[in-house]
This record gives sequence, structure tokens and C-alpha cells, in this order.
Amino acid sequence: AVQVVANHIAGSVKELQQSKGIKDKNITLICGKPMIYWVLNALKDVESIGKIVVATDSSKIKDTVLSFGFDKTEIYDREPDNAQDTSKTIDVILEYIEKTKPDGDFLLVQATSPLLQKDDVIGFLKNYENCDSSFSCVEFNRICWTKDGKPLEHDLKNRKRRQDGSNIVVENGAMYINSIKNIKKEKALLTGNIKPYLMPFETIHEIDEPKDIEVVEKIMKQKYKPDINNFKMFLTDCDGVLTDAGMYYNDNGEVLKKFSANDGLGINELRKLGIYVAIITGESSDFAKARAKKLNIDCYCGVNDKLSKVKEIANNKNVDLSQIIYIGDDLNDLDAIKAVGFSACPANAQAVIKANVNYETKLSGGNGAVRELINYLL
Repeated sequence: AVQVVANHIAGSVKELQQSKGIKDKNITLICGKPMIYWVLNALKDVESIGKIVVATDSSKIKDTVLSFGFDKTEIYDREPDNAQDTSKTIDVILEYIEKTKPDGDFLLVQATSPLLQKDDVIGFLKNYENCDSSFSCVEFNRICWTKDGKPLEHDLKNRKRRQDGSNIVVENGAMYINSIKNIKKEKALLTGNIKPYLMPFETIHEIDEPKDIEVVEKIMKQKYKPDINNFKMFLTDCDGVLTDAGMYYNDNGEVLKKFSANDGLGINELRKLGIYVAIITGESSDFAKARAKKLNIDCYCGVNDKLSKVKEIANNKNVDLSQIIYIGDDLNDLDAIKAVGFSACPANAQAVIKANVNYETKLSGGNGAVRELINYLL
């Protein structure tokens, strides 16, 4: 059975109907990338998946998916009859099977589950070896009732504690699998001996409404560490990040700034990896230029619109915004922080910055915050 799965599995990504609350939902940006990117990225390197099919009638989604350049991914143009608000998933699947005549097993993955990870897919396929069909789910460890007020799995006179567990699981909508033979015969996605596959509880979140995006982005930013090999550029603010934001004056009235030598050593490690490093600051003082010269990196001073400068540098270096790491601490960094692939701030950053970054250091600016970030990434 394992060999059959490994040799013949067909991957399909379900492109749901447009949400009434989110325009172009499946390509809405989640953590800087189109939502459908995250599930395709989780699937693309799973060896036992030989083909990934995105079923859609949207030219915009087609163009977006093809722009990723994922080798195993192809587009299926579904029929208009199965591209309506009332269309059922099983009808799209049966249409695809009838027209393309694949064999082996059929894995359905929803684009609205961007929390899906490669390890989840591998574990799910392993679970499928011992059953006829399977679906991903989370354990719902809560006291449940029916809508008409009847208790489920608990005695009113002997109420169990929530932490005692439950036998109830809830579909998280991420993955379903069955053999194509069974799907054709039963006209259903789940048949026979069905074995649920448990995933982490946070994966219960799907993107259906605008508020779901905020929740899922926060989870992704906190939980999933980026691969440093995916980045080509590291940009940092100066005052409040490389310095402690203090203003020190000597007897001649000259401004002095405090930098951390530890940050410099960390920046040198990035440069060894071929990552371009630069300072972007709104200040026009010479101290930022002097520090940049010492570190042998570029410095852009007097920048009022940091996002425009980031885009300009990225364009000059032929780097995508998703390949940029940016660390800043104040309002003039916010737009850049929202635009790049990975963002961070020091412990002394403003609250609005902390709410929008992927990573917040424990150390403050000028005290090794940049080094802490670099150590985390490496």
C-alpha cells in the first residue's frame, strides 16, 4: 500500500469559490505571499506527491500560481457548471477524474488552510497507509451540546473537566484522501474505513472572512521560523535598533551614539552568506555613515519614505520584497515592515511595530538586538 501511495498519488488543491467578504480570496496576501502559495509550498517537496493540480476558472489565480514556478504544479480549467456559488467539491473532483482519468489516490488540499506544513502532509500520508480514506482534524476538547440543548458525551450530574479530554474531533478542512477507485464508485470523498488524522489545534483556523486573516497571520508569525537561505537582503534602521535611541552630548555639544559590537559581528556572518546588508535611516547625521563604513555595508541617510527606498534597493539588486529581512522600531518603519518577507523589531519598539512584525527580540536597540535576530535566523 505504501508503494502504491508513493508511486501513484495525485495531489489536488481545491480553489474554493470567491468569498463574499474577501475579494480574490485565494490570492489574498498572507504574511506577504498569496494565500494559495502556502499550501502549494507545503506540497511541492513531498516526494510521494507526483502531481499538484489547481482547479480554477480564474485567470488571475492561474497567473499567480504559475508565477511561483513550482515544478509539479499544473492548472485544471474546471467547467462553468462547477464554478458556481452552489457547486460542490465532490462534483469538481468527479469532473476532474472523468476528464483526466488519473489513477492511484486523490489528495484534496484546501487553499484556505495556509497553516499547513510539509510535515503535516507527510504525517497525513503515513496515516493513510492503514485505512481506506482519511481527513485532517483537530481534537475538540470542549464540553459540547446539540442546538436543542442536549448534552454530548457528558452527564449533567457528573460534568467532566474540560482538561479530561474528549472523543470529539473537528475537521479543519485542510486535507482529505481516498483512492480514485473508491471516489468514482461511491461518488463521495470519504468512504470505507475512515481514519482521522490529528493536527495541532491552531490549524482549526481557515480563511473565510477578513478577520480570519489577522488571526492566521499572527499564528504564522509566532510559530514558523523562516529559512535564512530564502533571503538575499537584510535592512536595518539605525536609531533605536543599532543604537539605544539615546542622545549623548560631549563638552563641545557634539552628539554621540552607542552601538553594540555584537551586532557588527552578526552582520559580518550574514555577509559571509552573501546576504546584502544596509542601514536605512531618517537621520542625516554622520554617525550612521561612520558605523556603516566600519561594518563595510551601505548606508542610506535622510530617508523619509523607507518603503520606497526599500523597493528601490530591491529593484537595483534584483531582489523580491519577499526575500528581504527588515528590522525597525518606530512608525516610519511600519510600511516597510508590512511589505517585506520577514520583519523584526527590538524590545524597545513602539507597540504598533510590535503588533506587525514576525519577531520581537528580547534585547533592546544598541544592546545586541540585531545580533539576537541574526542568531535566531541562523
